[in-house]
Amino acid sequence: MFYTNEIKDHKIGSYTDDKNLAKKLGFNIKLENIEIADNGIAYEAGFAPAAPQKSYIELRLLAYPPVEEQLDMIYWDMVNGTRKWQDTIQAIKEKYPKN
Repeated sequence: MFYTNEIKDHKIGSYTDDKNLAKKLGFNIKLENIEIADNGIAYEAGFAPAAPQKSYIELRLLAYPPVEEQLDMIYWDMVNGTRKWQDTIQAIKEKYPKN
């Protein structure tokens, strides 16, 4: 249970889950559940805005191996005549194409 004294457009102002503190603060609105959006704002359950979709650039950056690992792949590809680095990067680029 959460307690607050303000809900506007389903956004929740200050809140607490401590019943004694809520009483001291004069928080008289009871909520069963709240959601915290990516922006840190609390909402009534079911009313938090959807997180914005990541761009292909953000998705690629999350998928690429660390630079140190990529350099190691490149080194061993050169030593062994393989294409592990190229195949890894190509797979990521294909999974998250430019829009």
